[in-house]
Amino acid sequence: MSNPIRDIVKKIRQIRKKLDAIIIDAVKENENIVIDLNTSQLFKGKESTGEAIAPPYRPMTISIKASKGQPTNRVTLKDEGDFYRGFFVNYGNDWFALGSDDEKALKLERKYGADIYGLTQESIDELSEYIKEDVEKFLEEEFMKLVN
Repeated sequence: MSNPIRDIVKKIRQIRKKLDAIIIDAVKENENIVIDLNTSQLFKGKESTGEAIAPPYRPMTISIKASKGQPTNRVTLKDEGDFYRGFFVNYGNDWFALGSDDEKALKLERKYGADIYGLTQESIDELSEYIKEDVEKFLEEEFMKLVN
């Protein structure tokens, strides 16, 4: 004999497992937005923690950036844009991570830390708005199956 409560709990656990895949698929569909969010943070001088990118530029770098008309009041990790253009996203079953394949990436990671990659809470909230529709549609379909 079937136990209706146990069956519902089992189905909800199955939905949870599928939900991770739905979220990752939605992020993949919006990968360009994920990258734009990360590089926009960097240009504002923020790492994924929301803290300012540190250490600050040295006086020589500030002078060079000023001569190019680039921001000098914060670390942007952008000169010619190669580092930003090299950004990519790696995916796992229930995670994603950003990186750059630019030749300077490792040097920048060593100097500024791994938190130059990743999204601030503000950026995660913005990304959530892009993937919200896909997630809501999936949940609605799955819960409709539960009640029918």
